[in-house]
Amino acid sequence: MKTNRNRLLPIIYGSLVMTFLYLTPILNFVNLLCCAGVILGAAVGVITYIKQIKNTDMELSVKDGGIIGFLCGLLSGILTTVIYLTLIMFSNINPISEALPLLEKLNLNFNQNEMSVVNKISEEISRSGFSLTFSVYMFVYHLIGFTIFGFLGGLLTSTLIRKSNLKKIKTL
Repeated sequence: MKTNRNRLLPIIYGSLVMTFLYLTPILNFVNLLCCAGVILGAAVGVITYIKQIKNTDMELSVKDGGIIGFLCGLLSGILTTVIYLTLIMFSNINPISEALPLLEKLNLNFNQNEMSVVNKISEEISRSGFSLTFSVYMFVYHLIGFTIFGFLGGLLTSTLIRKSNLKKIKTL
């Protein structure tokens, strides 16, 4: 029996699904449901891994699912940040200046220090198409969110698949 345990291809597939669902207009609404797109991407990674090990003597563990989901989230967080910042730099769109009127409609009151930081970031993006502060914020935001929900998606998928396999075995 083969005992090759290559997780790279499932991680790449899961990350691509996560990134695609996050960055594609209209499809990205699925992420409003507790980051369901990220969880779905992790599920794709775990299912791809199951297909790889199907003809081997290995079985899927919950740990494998968690690791695959976490790494899918890590790679997707990096990819999403790079693509998002590249689009901002080359499209002359300033997401900060577009979001400020929406925040004012919500009657959110910012103090003077907060507004000066937001205005500084907006000016940097308008001037050069790039802001280091905004880039670091987006990177950390994507990394934390994608890894947490990717990990949860991998755990959830591997647990559900293991339970369904146990039920099949018990009925035999």
